[in-house]
Amino acid sequence: MVRDLKNGYKWLDLKNVRIDSEYFIFSFGFYNEEFKMLDFVVANKKFDLKETWDNWTEENERTQAQNCKKWVSDKLGHDRHFSWGQVSAGLDSKSGSSSIFIKYETAKRE
Repeated sequence: MVRDLKNGYKWLDLKNVRIDSEYFIFSFGFYNEEFKMLDFVVANKKFDLKETWDNWTEENERTQAQNCKKWVSDKLGHDRHFSWGQVSAGLDSKSGSSSIFIKYETAKRE
């Protein structure tokens, strides 16, 4: 499903993608049709895609943020800056959700 935010950003979501024993929700972010970032969450069981905000708590989301940070550390260690961009994880207080995000740097054109 593509979410058009009507501000130049569009997101393509892939949900409950299984890789080995983990499940992922991937959101590919595009700005003016150019790929900019990948935002994702990971769990050891399928995501309940019918879950509503009724079950949301700040405490649970902070736990999820810590789980995201631990997953990144387990996979990458502490070096999260690369020539192509950076990887980070945490809680986005604006959206109220936690995830892992990979932000790609655009090469400057001369």
